[in-house]
Amino acid sequence: MLVYLVLHRHFPMFVSDEDIVQEGMIGLWYAAKHHNAEKGTFSTLAATCIYNNIAAYLRRQSRYKARVFPVDPDDMYQFTENKSTRIDDLYADLEGWIKTLDPKVQQMVQLRVQGKSCQEVGERLGCSRQYVDQSLSKARESFGRYI
Repeated sequence: MLVYLVLHRHFPMFVSDEDIVQEGMIGLWYAAKHHNAEKGTFSTLAATCIYNNIAAYLRRQSRYKARVFPVDPDDMYQFTENKSTRIDDLYADLEGWIKTLDPKVQQMVQLRVQGKSCQEVGERLGCSRQYVDQSLSKARESFGRYI
C-alpha cells in the first residue's frame, strides 16, 4: 500500500506500470531490511527508499531512450504549423546556428550527433562529462533563442 501512496504522490503517471511498482517494492524491501527503530519510523524510511529506488530506475531508463536518429535525406518536407519547410532549409538554419557556437562546443555537438555519450565526448576533447553536459545545455538554450 505504501508503494502506491508514493506512486500517487510523486509519480502519478506510472501508477499502472508494473515495472515501476516492482521497483517500489524493491525499495520497500530495502527499507524493511535496513530499518532501525531507534533512528525513526519505518514509514518515513520506507517512503524515502521507495521514492529513491523508483527515481533511480527512471533515470536509468531515460539513458537508454535518448537516442540520436539521423534525418533521412530522402524525406522532402518537415511539417510545422500548416506550412511545409524543405529539409535543406532546416539544415541551413542548423549550420548557421552551429557557426555561432564556440569551436569546442561545435565539436561537442558534432560528436553527440554522431551518437557519442557525454563521457566519450569529454574523454575525446580532454574535459569532464559534467562540462560537456553543461556546455550542451547552454547550446540547447542558445538554439531556442536562435530559432
